[in-house]
This record gives sequence, structure tokens and C-alpha cells, in this order.
Amino acid sequence: MKMIHLFYSFYKYREMIRALAIRDIQSKYVGTLGGSFWIFASPLATVVIFYFVFAVGFKATGPNGAPFILWFVCGLVPWLFFNSSLMAITNSIVANMHLVQKTIFPTEIFAFTHLFSESFTHLVFLTILCGMLIVLGVHFETARLLFLYYFGCMVALLLGLGWMLSALQVFYRDIALGLVIFLNLLFWG
Repeated sequence: MKMIHLFYSFYKYREMIRALAIRDIQSKYVGTLGGSFWIFASPLATVVIFYFVFAVGFKATGPNGAPFILWFVCGLVPWLFFNSSLMAITNSIVANMHLVQKTIFPTEIFAFTHLFSESFTHLVFLTILCGMLIVLGVHFETARLLFLYYFGCMVALLLGLGWMLSALQVFYRDIALGLVIFLNLLFWG
């Protein structure tokens, strides 16, 4: 499939992608008492645990004397986005088999759908991170706008890997299970 066709699909089905992304965000924690709190619970727990283990326990500091918490969160936020997006995109076709089996449905839009729903959570975390940077007195530099370029590169990587893995996941359900292990190794490696 040519790249231009994928962008055309994105443009053609943009309203469907938006509707499916909103549905994905709303349905993720339906029926739970915590609701949208659970979006933040796991990453917040991860930050707190790592802070106490490394900053308090091992007395770790960030590079050039930067606070460890800032240094860690600046790396953790993109990783959480990458991890959750890749897992969601990998499972996207299998999770939406009811749409694919009964009608002619453009399966390539599932990747965009999950990318947008995960981007919403990522945007909230980026806002919190920017607030932390301001509170801790980190000055803004124009070079920090490069994160937009890096985000674009990450999106391209996620779409490519996600489309490939989601296609394989249809035939080999072990892909998602192995991906969890691989992503854990990648995190610690």
C-alpha cells in the first residue's frame, strides 16, 4: 500500500477516526468507580515508585544537577505513549473483528484511532510535565520545540510498526503477548 493512499484514507475517514477515538477514550474505563482517574493512576504510581527507589534510596540525580524527578518524567512520558500506543494499535484489528468481519471496513484507520486516543492521554501528561518544569524553574529554550519533530518521528514509527504487528496479530495471537515482554526488555535495556 502506498503512503499517499494511507494519508488519503486518513483524510477520507477523518470523521470516523475522530468518532472511534472519542468512543475509545470514553469506553476505556466504563463501569469503574475511579473513571478517568485510572488513566493517571498507573503512570503516577510508576513515577512515585521510581522516585523513591532511585532518588531517595540510591540518591540519584539527573544530568547536570537537574532534579531526578524532572529528568525521569521527561523520559517516561514519551515511553508511556509509545508503549500504550503500540500495544493498542497491535490489538486494534483483533479487538474490532466485529466491524471487519461483517462489513467492508478500512482496517488501516484503527491505527489512527488508537493513536489519537492515546495522544489525548499523552497531551494531558505533557501539560502536567510543562507545569512541573515551570514550578521547578526550568527556563524555556527554543531548542525544546524539537520535541514536536521527535513526536512526529515517533508517530511515524508507531504507525509503521503498529500496522505490521496488527496484521500479524490477526494470524498469530502470540504477537501481543511477546510484545509485552519485548517492551519491558526495551524499557530496562
